[in-house]
Amino acid sequence: MNNRSKNFLLICGSIGFTIFTIETLSLIARKIIECRIPYVCPKNLVSIHTPNQQAISTQEIEKFPFLTHREFRLSRPEPYRNSMYFDWFIEEGWTRKDPECNSQTSHDGKGFNLKQSDTHNCKGETILNGWRITTDQPKNSSKNVYIYGGSTVQNSEVPNNHTIASYLQRSLLRHGINYKVHNRGFTTVVTSQQLEFLKKEKLKRGDIVIFYDGGNNQWQGVANNSPNGTIIGTNRNLWFFHRLKSLASKSQMYKLLDLTQSKSSGPFDCTILKESDLYKRANKSFDTYKSDLILANIYAEKSGAKFVHFMQPHLFSISRRGRHSKYEQKLLNTMPSDMIPMCADKYLEVAAKLYSERHLELKNSGIQSYDISRMFEASDPRRPAGEHYLDWIDITENGNKSVAKEISKTLILKNFN
Repeated sequence: MNNRSKNFLLICGSIGFTIFTIETLSLIARKIIECRIPYVCPKNLVSIHTPNQQAISTQEIEKFPFLTHREFRLSRPEPYRNSMYFDWFIEEGWTRKDPECNSQTSHDGKGFNLKQSDTHNCKGETILNGWRITTDQPKNSSKNVYIYGGSTVQNSEVPNNHTIASYLQRSLLRHGINYKVHNRGFTTVVTSQQLEFLKKEKLKRGDIVIFYDGGNNQWQGVANNSPNGTIIGTNRNLWFFHRLKSLASKSQMYKLLDLTQSKSSGPFDCTILKESDLYKRANKSFDTYKSDLILANIYAEKSGAKFVHFMQPHLFSISRRGRHSKYEQKLLNTMPSDMIPMCADKYLEVAAKLYSERHLELKNSGIQSYDISRMFEASDPRRPAGEHYLDWIDITENGNKSVAKEISKTLILKNFN
């Protein structure tokens, strides 16, 4: 073996030994200090502390011990407690035993020209030609209701017959309104993507177009600071960074640094912009939102169709945290997680408040728009009994039924009389 090869092996060996030593010492240090920090111990109750470690409250925060959608939903949380379909549907959708339920998606890289593969053989969530199946459609009807939105329209959390669209379909038929309801929900989409979907549809006179949205635009505009972009496009741009972070996060050194950082700053201390800056982002986001909705309204009216808009509820659109149920508060405290992203409260409370404050501008622009963003407050008579949220925005069947009832009531009063 020549000197060059020996030097190369010596360098590689030294690097490997150094990494091994650092990782071992980091693991030992992490184990020593881990359970001296209340909020990283494996307990459901933690105390809030200020950065200087002086307690600002003796109030204990209760949270769920799950960080992923899969873990949380398989635990059968309260919104699924009385769901008769839970056993077979969750197994079909979340245990990956049924590949026929997996729908592959594609796009142009920026989040447009979205396509979704069919799920012919999935009995729980059926998608055909990009549309989520709506049950109980009348066989003989030439008139249509098209509902567009994100995951809260697609309703992957429930089987076909428990979506907002399916509840709306049955409600219209009970009132003698012979329209077919079509579900064009697609996870993460914002209004610009909904508008693209709409423009691909050949509307007829008498058709009704519904946009049910708001939450995704608020997140994209305020959290991602890109109101003219898409969540899909932003996630794609950040893929490499997140992948690198994911790999690094597996190291003991990273975990130790994260632990010591948490010790100094506290688990809920978000490094965020000033509230005034968040309001600037929210205003820009609403400007884009409003522009998209005006264009959708114009497109529908040119075809003789009617356009109706609903600004949706989510956990942060409730005006004050004191109006959340104990379950909702516990879910909100489970941050950061798949269910409640880091700093979601800071971003979305500002965004939701601003959107509601400016909602009248949509009406003044000629849009038939309704702000139902607070319909799940505890004191609101439109809120059904029980719990509904599986994360900050997605709900289960009782919530979907309540939303569909509100939409149906509006359509019947304003568009079918």
